[in-house]
Amino acid sequence: MALNERTHLLQITTGDITNAPRILKNAQHDGQPIVVVIENGFCCCKPKLDVPSGVTVLSQKWGAHDGELAPGFKCCWCKHKKIAAIITMNSIRYDAPIKNCPTKDNVRVWVDISLTFRIGPGHDECMKFIYELGPAKLDQMLEAESEEAIRNFVYGVKLAQIQDIKGEIASTLLQDLNRKFVEFGVYFENVHILQIKIPDQLQKTLSDTTAFDIKLQNQIKKHQNAMLVLENDQNQKLTELQRKNGIKIEELKAANERALISREEKKVNALSDYEVRMTDAKSKASVLMTKVNGEKDIIENESKKEVLEMVNQAKTQCAEKKRKADHEATVLTIKADSQYEAAKAKYEAALIEAQAEADNKEGLSKLRTHELSMARAEVMQELARNSDIVFGGKSGEALLGEFLP
Repeated sequence: MALNERTHLLQITTGDITNAPRILKNAQHDGQPIVVVIENGFCCCKPKLDVPSGVTVLSQKWGAHDGELAPGFKCCWCKHKKIAAIITMNSIRYDAPIKNCPTKDNVRVWVDISLTFRIGPGHDECMKFIYELGPAKLDQMLEAESEEAIRNFVYGVKLAQIQDIKGEIASTLLQDLNRKFVEFGVYFENVHILQIKIPDQLQKTLSDTTAFDIKLQNQIKKHQNAMLVLENDQNQKLTELQRKNGIKIEELKAANERALISREEKKVNALSDYEVRMTDAKSKASVLMTKVNGEKDIIENESKKEVLEMVNQAKTQCAEKKRKADHEATVLTIKADSQYEAAKAKYEAALIEAQAEADNKEGLSKLRTHELSMARAEVMQELARNSDIVFGGKSGEALLGEFLP
């Protein structure tokens, strides 16, 4: 399939502006759209002017922009006024085929894109488009921007994936174009990726690869069919084997059930025998325990009796010893009290005597001296009476001096 020819945006002149809507609606014979119509006639003054509808008509006054003309009859259109441009309000299709775009794996592809845009429709947008951009410059910028965007996008994608991302390419390109051209009053409505064409040799190779894949898939299906037949045969054999094994398993289960029943019978018999023996053993143990408990009670009673006797005897002895100790303590207490009273009386008598002596000190001194002299005389008298003593020398004289003071 061949690519579309690139669109060229046209601007033409006319001498009759009333034909402008028809001119803008009908494209040129080669399909190129007409975007702007400019009046080329010159007249000193027109008695009337019919402004067509369905288009945007911009006027000038003395060479300066004078705003938008409303559709309808205008009277006395003088030479200082001029129709600057008549701009289509229809959507415009722009075809931009891009050749030899390298992919990420270095395959050259041709991308055929179609852009749909409109100018305006407001006065400000149309004014920006006519005075800042124009059809020729818009044509150049669209060619450059679309080609650059498509080449950059295709360069980042491998050939095997490029057919699957047409929508993503179109969406990205639409956003980029609106961002760049909105300041000139141009609004893009749609972006379509019509086709992505690859080289003929590569296309043939891919077709051969596709045919081989189809043949391979058919071979795989035949192989899968053969495998399915084999699996069915094996499944039949497996089913028969499972049936036989199921019969054997049922027989083994029946034998196992019989063995379990036999084991349960033996278990019941063993339990019965065990319970009988346990009953006998418990009876014998109970008798022995009764006997042992009786002997234990007798021994405990005797032991308690002996302990009670020992305790009573110990209590009696303890009470007797306590009584004696209490008596001795009482006697000692009384004796100690008597001694204390006697000592106290002696102390008081000695104190009174000492006080009396202190009061009659001089008389007592003389009395004691006299008593001492009498006692000495008695001693000497007794000594003289009972002993034969010869006094001589200084000792005798001293002794005699004692007798005769």
